Amino acid sequence: DINQRVSSCEESQQKALEEDARLKGDVAAAFNAAQGADRSEAVEAHAVASLRLRRHQMQSALQQTKVEIASQKRSAEQNWSQVSRLQELLDLGQVKLNRCTAELQALQKFQSASSTSPLAIGGEGSQSLTSKLKDLVEQRYAKVGELDAEQQRLKAEVLRLRAAQGT
Repeated sequence: DINQRVSSCEESQQKALEEDARLKGDVAAAFNAAQGADRSEAVEAHAVASLRLRRHQMQSALQQTKVEIASQKRSAEQNWSQVSRLQELLDLGQVKLNRCTAELQALQKFQSASSTSPLAIGGEGSQSLTSKLKDLVEQRYAKVGELDAEQQRLKAEVLRLRAAQGT
C-alpha cells in the first residue's frame, strides 16, 4: 500500500509539475501577447499622431492655396480691367489719329489747290499764307506721328497684358 501511495504521490507530483510547466508556458505566452499588444498600441498611436499631423499640414496647405487663388483672381480681374481701359485709350487714340489724318489730307488738298490758285500767283500776302499753311501741315504731321506712336505703344501694352493674362 505504501508503494501505491508513493507511486500515486509521484504521479500526482508529475502531473503537478506538468500542470505547472503548462501554466508557466501559458503565463509566458500571455506575457508575450501583452508585450505585443503594447507594441501594437504604440505603433498605432504613432500612426494616428502621424496621420493627424499630415491632416493638419494638408488643411494648412489647402487654406494657403485658397488664399493664393483669391489673390490671383483679384489680380486677374485688375489686369482685365486695365486691359479694358487700355483698349478704350487705344480706340480713342485711333479716332484721334483718323481725325488728324483726315484733317492733314484736307490741308494737303488745300495746299496743292492754293499753289495753283490766283492767290498763290498774287503777292507777298499769299506767300505768308502758304508759309503758315506749310507750318500748320508740318505741325499736323508731327501730331499724327505722336498719335501713331502712342497708339502703337498702347497696342503693344494691350497685347502684352493679354499675353500675360493667358499664362
